[in-house]
Amino acid sequence: MSSAEGSRKLSFVVPEDEAGVRLDVFLSARVPGASRRRAKLHLREKLVRVNGRVEKDGYLVRAGDDVTVDRVFESPAVRPELVGGVAAALKLLTVIYEDEHLFIISKPPGMPSVVHESTDPLTAAECTAAYSRAARDASPDPREGGLVQRLDTPTSGIMLVAKHREIWAALRAKLFDQQITKTYLAIVEGEFSPVSGQVSWPLRQSRNGKKMEAVRDATVKEKESCGARTVIERLRLIRAQSGKTWSIVRCTICRARRHQVRAHLALAGHPLVGDRLYGSTTSLSEVEIDGVTFPRGEFFLHAESVAFEHPESGELLSFAAPSLEMEMCLKQA
Repeated sequence: MSSAEGSRKLSFVVPEDEAGVRLDVFLSARVPGASRRRAKLHLREKLVRVNGRVEKDGYLVRAGDDVTVDRVFESPAVRPELVGGVAAALKLLTVIYEDEHLFIISKPPGMPSVVHESTDPLTAAECTAAYSRAARDASPDPREGGLVQRLDTPTSGIMLVAKHREIWAALRAKLFDQQITKTYLAIVEGEFSPVSGQVSWPLRQSRNGKKMEAVRDATVKEKESCGARTVIERLRLIRAQSGKTWSIVRCTICRARRHQVRAHLALAGHPLVGDRLYGSTTSLSEVEIDGVTFPRGEFFLHAESVAFEHPESGELLSFAAPSLEMEMCLKQA
């Protein structure tokens, strides 16, 4: 977003990984406090333009489209949980690394990355903005609080945060150029076999914007724009007395597309346990590993580590945010 708080015009550039999404879906995910219903009202009132033209809510946005919204938005009130500023933020997030250009946090499960609705619970972006004033203006959309990428609400773990616009842009470029490597831990349905494998289905967002789907019979151009590769390693097999089987897997990705790990695991026939959106038929509450259960509302997915070259110094950085509950299970394997 290229305007200051209180400005009448909000401007967004459609990123590559959101190409093909309906315009109303794109707006509801981008504009602070905007539901899909409100986005449709904006469109009906002709308050939204794409590349200078009025478009309908069903328009499918393209990478590079310039989307502008003529509307006054009030600055959100400070959350009670963040009244204490930095100290309050540190009670909610773990800061793993920090320098003058960026910092790295670990997000708890159940916390959204950014605000979508005014009724949403406290977000990671609000915490990063409370922790670092510089992060507030680092991302084009101030609602993102400098976050370079997002994690789904149930997903925990590592996130990169920029302190100024140039670093944000550099890290985003690295993200799409496959220069940032991330690993995730997950609990999936069934016995993942062989012990290691790779899923390389190109992914694009579904028309309703809710999930990612495979681009089957993809052209060369589609493979380039929608390419996604996930390397999956089985770490442990879990068998219940009922006969049900689950696997703990580690997924390594170099180009983070939305829902990539979730979608690729489902395409491999092993959706995350409890991930109804991608076809799971079991619940995380059914899984008990050496007496340990995972008290999460939906599924277990944890962003475990990240490795990348620092955009300023060129130093290779690598950090981990272990999941204590998962560490315990793997040590006992």
